[in-house]
Amino acid sequence: MTRAKALFLPLTALAGIALAGPITAAAPPSRAAEPTVSFTHHDWTLACDNTRTCRAAGYQDYDDEHAVSVLLTREAGPRAAVAGQLMLGQYDEVVGPVELSLHIDGRDLGPVDGASGDGSVALSSAHVASLLRAVTGEADIAFVADDGRR
Repeated sequence: MTRAKALFLPLTALAGIALAGPITAAAPPSRAAEPTVSFTHHDWTLACDNTRTCRAAGYQDYDDEHAVSVLLTREAGPRAAVAGQLMLGQYDEVVGPVELSLHIDGRDLGPVDGASGDGSVALSSAHVASLLRAVTGEADIAFVADDGRR
């Protein structure tokens, strides 16, 4: 995985929009179907739908042989938490068991539980909170495999 600046820094702009609770919850719900609002910035795509749920998806550099993506989701509501999910590989690609841990600025924040299996795993609330704090700066964010791959 490349430096956080290449992958996560663009989320700084997205985080303020996608993860802002009061803005999302302040508007009254519409009875008519509203179109999905979305945009792309560097390696990130943001989409908010008519349920007022917003998702920000970040992807690895296309030149990187190790496919990985992070999905941050925030449902509507003033106290809704941000959920995070990590996906290794591409759809329909079998990713063998791998032990991963989240590292921010060289500090190991612990294992990503359940990273072995189908390649998709929910991130803990502690990992999501650390990611959200880190993306507002220029932190080095990496998911590191037990064999040292980033």
